[in-house]
Parts: sequence; structure tokens; C-alpha cells
Amino acid sequence: MKYCSLLVEKQGYTCEEHLVTTQDGYVLSMQRIPVGLSNSSSPENRPPVLLQHGLFVDGATWALLPPNQSLAFVLADSGFDVWIANTRGTKYSLQHSSLSPKSSDYWNWSWDELAEYDLSATIKYVNNHTGQKMHYVGHSQGSLIALAAFSKHDLADSLRSASLLSPIAYLSHITSIARFFAESSFAESSPPFYDMSRIPNDIPLFFSNGGADALSDVEDVKHWLQTFNIMIKISLL
Repeated sequence: MKYCSLLVEKQGYTCEEHLVTTQDGYVLSMQRIPVGLSNSSSPENRPPVLLQHGLFVDGATWALLPPNQSLAFVLADSGFDVWIANTRGTKYSLQHSSLSPKSSDYWNWSWDELAEYDLSATIKYVNNHTGQKMHYVGHSQGSLIALAAFSKHDLADSLRSASLLSPIAYLSHITSIARFFAESSFAESSPPFYDMSRIPNDIPLFFSNGGADALSDVEDVKHWLQTFNIMIKISLL
């Protein structure tokens, strides 16, 4: 069953299914909730917002609770054109132009590819489809790939703002099983370098951390915010 019929339409909301192909051939499923229940304005008059899920979950995380508690529905009812991303390998994004998910080659990627290919493809797709800059909301891994992408690409030019929930940049204090997955992502002898100082300082950034995310340890977040604050001060001098 598709995302729209399973999670959105049964709540009375309009929902569209979209497919986006990345540069390396992964076919990603995206969903769009163009209007809220009131249908007070057309999608063309609504600012788009892209929701990017965290690790071990998919885009369903934004629509599992009742409408007044699910961010996707809350934003749609608040006048936003809501777009929901599903990264490669998740339930709704198992297609590829040439590889089967049963093949080990299909799974030969890390979060570096999510930043370089998946996020880039979804942001550009929403930008091209709506003709507008968008707001971005990323949770946990969704914040990690955003920070990486912002430091490497020109994606920030397509954004109005970015809200990073349980942001991840440092992984020194992880105590859960998630440490294994974090360490495996850096198994390369020369992992990619992401220069946080290259993140544009003219895009509004919002950070929120409650301490309950397995990858977003409070001490790591504090360290990153201190470092990021120093970078902002230096860039303004």
C-alpha cells in the first residue's frame, strides 16, 4: 500500500505521490500534501516545506499521530505546501534504475550519499516543481545530511530556512547501539571532509534538542553549537 492511501488520505487530506531519481540511480518516493483540510488557498500561494526523517525510520514518522499532533498535517493546516522525503533503502524508496534491493550493490552506500545525492535530488525536485524556495525540517540524520550538503553544495540557495531537530555533527558521546552504525559510516581510510564554515550565514537556522535521540547526545550538540557559534562570529568579522 502506498504512503498516501495508508497514512494521509484516510485522514481526509489530499495527497500526491511523486518519484525522484538521484544521480546514482536510486528512485526515491516523495509525498505531497498540497493543502490542509480547509483548502483555504491553492498550493501556488503556499510556501513549500520539505520534511526529512531520521535514522531507522522513513517519512511515515511525520504522519503517524493524530492530525493535530503530526507535523505534516499541522503544517498543511497552517498554510504550507508539505513535501515528505523518503531516503534510499526505506520502505517507500526501494527502487533503482538498474539494481535490485536484494543485491549487495544496492546497499553499498552510507549517509554521505544521502547528503550528496538524495537530499540534493529532493530539494531540487521541490524547487523545480513549485518554483519557490522552501523551508526545510530535518530530524536527527535529516539534520546531519543537511549540514553536510550545505557545506558542500549550493542547496542553501533553494531554502528559506532550515529547522534541525536533534542536530548531529559530532558523535563522541553515543552510548546506544547506534554507535556501531555511526562508526561503520566512517570505516573509510579517508572519509569525506565537511567544512562547517562553508555553511552560508544568511540562511535562518533553527536548532532544537531534547536529549532523547540516540544519535544526538546533549553534550555533542552543545559542542557543535559552540563550534558553530564561533564560526558565525568569525564569518561576521
